[in-house]
This record gives sequence, C-alpha cells and structure tokens, in this order.
Amino acid sequence: MQQQPKRARVSWQSAGVPNLRVRSNRDGSLSFAHYWTDTATGKQHQRTLSATKLGDAKREQRVLAVDVDKGRAVRPSRITVEQAADELIASIAAQVSSGQKAERTLEAMEYRLARVKRLLGRREVQKINADTVSSLSGDLGVPGYTALRRLLSFCVRRGYVLENPCSKLERGERPTRARREICVLDHLALRKLLDGSRGSWRVLIALVAFSGLRQMEALALRWQDVDLENGYLRVRHQLSRARAEKPARLVPLKTGAALRDVVMTPQLATLLREYRLAQLSAGLHGPGRFVFCTSHGTPINHRNATRAINAAAKRGGVTAVGFHLLRHGFASYLIVDLGLDVVQVSRQLGHARPSITLDTYSHLFDQARHAEDIRSRMASSAFGRVLEART
Repeated sequence: MQQQPKRARVSWQSAGVPNLRVRSNRDGSLSFAHYWTDTATGKQHQRTLSATKLGDAKREQRVLAVDVDKGRAVRPSRITVEQAADELIASIAAQVSSGQKAERTLEAMEYRLARVKRLLGRREVQKINADTVSSLSGDLGVPGYTALRRLLSFCVRRGYVLENPCSKLERGERPTRARREICVLDHLALRKLLDGSRGSWRVLIALVAFSGLRQMEALALRWQDVDLENGYLRVRHQLSRARAEKPARLVPLKTGAALRDVVMTPQLATLLREYRLAQLSAGLHGPGRFVFCTSHGTPINHRNATRAINAAAKRGGVTAVGFHLLRHGFASYLIVDLGLDVVQVSRQLGHARPSITLDTYSHLFDQARHAEDIRSRMASSAFGRVLEART
C-alpha cells in the first residue's frame, strides 16, 4: 500500500505586530505566539498564546510582555505532567527518608497521581489552563483533583508555570465529595457477621469492631502491642499498602494523634487470650510476632483481609460491610451507648483533631445529647401545641 506523504510542518510567521507570530493549523484555525530575547543570556524564547484571533492575541501579548519585563514570566518548557509528577514523587520520597513526612503520604500521592498521569500524562504542563482542569474535574474526582492541584503548585515553585490554574476555577467547577450518611451495623447484623467468619479472621473482625482500629493498624499489631493484663491495644505502627512490597512492612502512623492506647472490652481480651494459645501451639506467638499472620509468620495482606470480611458477610447474610464500617460502628457505640464527649472519642479513634470527629459524627452526637432535649422543649412550647386537638 502506498504511504501517504507527511504534511510539512507549518512554520511561524510574523503577524505584523512586533514580537508576535502566527501559524495556520491543519484544522484552519490560527495560533499566536509571543517571542522575546532574554537580556541576561541572549537566548530567544517563545510562548504560545491561548488566543485564536489577532485582536485577542494582541491583548494577551501586552499582558505577557509586562510579565516578561518585570521578570514574572517563566521560561518556555516542554516538561509533561508525567515528568513533573515523577519529580514531585521524588521530592516527597526525599522528605520521607529524612523523616519530614510519613510513608503513607508518599503512597497516597503515588496512588492519586496515577489517575492524573492516565488523563494528562503526555500533556505539557504549560499548556494546562483552567478550562483543561474544569473539563476533566469529573474524571479526576476529588482525589485526582487534589493531587493535580498539589502537582501544579509544585510546578509553580519549580518555575515551570507562573500560577496554578486550579486557583481560577469557580466553586461549581471543582469536584466535590458527596456527603453520605454513615451507616453502622446493629447488634444483630454484627453477630451475623461474626457467625459467618472463620478462624483467625473472626478474631480480626471482632478486634476491629470492638476497638475501632483502622484496618492497617489492626494488621500491624504485634503481641508486644497487646496488653491483656491492663486491657489495652497499643497502636504504634501501621502496615504499608505499597503493592511492590511483599510482604508488607511496618511504617510510621500518619499523624501523632494516631499513636494511642485503645481500651479493650473484657470480652475482647478473653477472645485474644484464647487466640494467643492457638498461636502459641502453632509456633507463631512471640513479642515481636504479628498478631495476625500467615503460616510463615509474615503479616496478612490487606486485600486478603478484605476478601475474608466480604466472604463472612455473604455467609452471614449481611450486606455492605467493610472494615471502615466496623470502625464507624465502634464510634457509634462510644457516642450513643456510652455518651463519651468528642475529645474522648477522638482519642480512641486516633483522629488528628477533635474537629474531624465532630464533623464526621455530628449526627450521632446530636442524637445522643440534643435530640431528646430539643424534642421535649418543642413539645412544651406554644409552637408545638398548635397541633394539639382542641377541646
């Protein structure tokens, strides 16, 4: 088959205005560019403008020329989103190595930037504007948008772009996370879930349900962290979620508030004593050993734990179950059943600030402390008596 000849690249030409060039594109549209000479180095630079008409290009050029004169214009660069993302990851990795950031921060950023790379990886950073971000906000979602905004701020600091396009978005153009009502398992559903679980998985599910630990915190527990005599679980580490690490290793907690001692119920302590005897007979018990481990003594993979709780829910006839749902259930128990205040609940859950606890579980605090009071006061008011039957 005869190959089609390649079209010659259309070169830039003078637009009849000083320092302004124009080029005809294949689709018939026009592109304009402002060019200038760096007085310090003598090198010539060119910046493509967003305008497609001469009048708009002249106005945009005047603004850019002022930035060039005042040193506010960045040098042209063809660095792509993918290359800039790799630089950001390397920068965060260096901060992790020096102890400035937690390893989970690096893992989370790598995961979120993967979506950004899929959507914008080959796009040059300097060609991303507010319209680009707005058009992709739905595909990015809140995690992807947050990562892109962080990446573009990094590019501003590196001098690749002059400003962050995300700052120009209107409120309605930014993706938002839908606020969903937090559901919890009632006592019957929790019992069904435990009845459907098997072996060590039942112990893990019970521990999360009655301690509120995060999944990776529970999987990181070692027997030296379990104080059965005084009834505490000492949360000191979490497991890494990095896919390349098999088995996963212990990493620091994300915040200092996550380092805590969680009070155990006597029933949970009894369950752990029985489980410890089984681990001892299997040769898997020791102060430095993981509480939940494979037959080789390595920590359990979090994906296997997720599969196990899904299987237990299916056997027990319970729907929509996950480890984080069990954590919400424990929070509900602390707030509604025990009536603890927000600071006490925040310490048990390991939130960075009590305000996070209050924002997440405000409806439960309202249910526990205010609903009944509001209801009785409304009933005794003149407004509430309007609906009373007339005698």
